[in-house]
Amino acid sequence: MSTDPNWLLSTLALSAAAIVAIIGGFLVSRVVSMNAAHSATLKRLAEVDDELRVRLGELSDVYEDRHSVSVEWFLDHHLEDVVRNLGEVEPEKLLEWTPIGSSDDEMLDVSRRIVDDVQQAIRDLDALDETAARPRSLDDARQAGVSIPTRLEKVYDEAIRQRSRGHYARYDLSGIVSGPSRDAWKVERGRQEDRIREEKRISSQVDHLRVQRERLELQRTATELPNTLYWGVAIFGYLTLVGVLIPISMMASRPVPDSLTSRRVVVGLFVSGVGALGLYLWRSIREMQEQ
Repeated sequence: MSTDPNWLLSTLALSAAAIVAIIGGFLVSRVVSMNAAHSATLKRLAEVDDELRVRLGELSDVYEDRHSVSVEWFLDHHLEDVVRNLGEVEPEKLLEWTPIGSSDDEMLDVSRRIVDDVQQAIRDLDALDETAARPRSLDDARQAGVSIPTRLEKVYDEAIRQRSRGHYARYDLSGIVSGPSRDAWKVERGRQEDRIREEKRISSQVDHLRVQRERLELQRTATELPNTLYWGVAIFGYLTLVGVLIPISMMASRPVPDSLTSRRVVVGLFVSGVGALGLYLWRSIREMQEQ
């Protein structure tokens, strides 16, 4: 008794088409949603980067304003004493008093620079003494051949002022940590406190934006299309070929192949396609769990 071979081929084709439609549709919707989430994350990441760039610029400006005032106060407080001791001062000793809003680490480089600048000024003025020239002002020193940068005018002026008295008075540095006189910085103190508060406010915003950016980076990585997606497309194409196209092409043939070998081949191809798809789904699920 001869049986119709179309039942097997049509069953395989319908089964494969159903699998491709159900699982393929789910994966396509998943890819579309991930792509949308990835695009939204990239857009938000760009906005955070722009805002972070603006805040960092503002932080740099307010820091420079606050730091320049701190350096000026630090110099005014210590310069006379450092000059009196010919610059032979341990920079760390000056850190026993630092301006409000400034840390020891921030002022350490300033302290070292002050000591180095004073020592340079002393050496330059000592060289003039050898030529019997004793300048009374910055103009006199420049006319005598001393190169004085603008930023060091206060240092040289103090050194010249003390030298005009005839000698430097060395004394114990324990007396230099009494703090500045209130009249020297009372007017600027309120403004400096405003700068400090503004610096802290912007710094807090910057920290918040950096944390937000780190989270967005993690989200961007999580929403990127997996590298195995191309393998998935290839496997779906293979299942469509062996499970749908080949059975349909066989049904369109005349006579329809009905040998045991052809049946085994077409069933084997169908099983290989379903097995490859199952393996791909298993690996994809494991990767998602690991992430």
